[in-house]
Amino acid sequence: MTNWDLWLQILLPSLVLVSYVINEVVLHRRKKAARARAAELDHADSMVHAYREPDS
Repeated sequence: MTNWDLWLQILLPSLVLVSYVINEVVLHRRKKAARARAAELDHADSMVHAYREPDS
C-alpha cells in the first residue's frame, strides 16, 4: 500500500466527514441563534404593548 492509497482510502473520506460534521454544527448553531432572536423580538414586542400609554 502506497501513501497515495492511504490518502484516498482513509484520510480523504475522513476529511469529508469532518467537514460535513463541522458544517452541520455551524448550521445548527445559526438556526438556534435565529430562533432565540425571534423569540426575543416577540417578547420585546409584547412588552411594548404592555407599556404603551392608552389612547385618549
